[in-house]
Amino acid sequence: MAPNTDNHAPPSFHAAVAAAVAEVKAARDTYDWVGIYLLDGDVLTLAEEHFMGAATSETRIPLSAGLCGAAARERRTIVVDDVNADPRHIVCSMTTRSELVVPILAGATVVGVLDVDSDRLAAFTAADRTALEGVAAALARAWARLQRAGVGAD
Repeated sequence: MAPNTDNHAPPSFHAAVAAAVAEVKAARDTYDWVGIYLLDGDVLTLAEEHFMGAATSETRIPLSAGLCGAAARERRTIVVDDVNADPRHIVCSMTTRSELVVPILAGATVVGVLDVDSDRLAAFTAADRTALEGVAAALARAWARLQRAGVGAD
């Protein structure tokens, strides 16, 4: 499921993010919403081209808030089988039942988070987690490669 960013880095990191979102969304019918929030200062931001699924008003999430903020702060994947049982969950859709958030880490740098929501309880398996962590790692490598080349994220 990881986009092939190792050999053919796209001209822009934003293009890689958009491609990764489309690939992840198509991977499973249980992935009802897929988005990648990029870190801007101390806020995770969601660009229109960086998500697929129902529109959300949650396009800016402080690192101090929500499951996305927690995954970025703690630098670890968070899987929640029932979002209604987790007080950190920010309601973006009333139909979301479970969520998996993977930080995108380039060394010590938090680039953003990959956020996947499902309308089913306990929708995510260990295989989902491994695959989505692979997508995040590939994006981190692409980001780092573009940074070294002086291209930046734009």
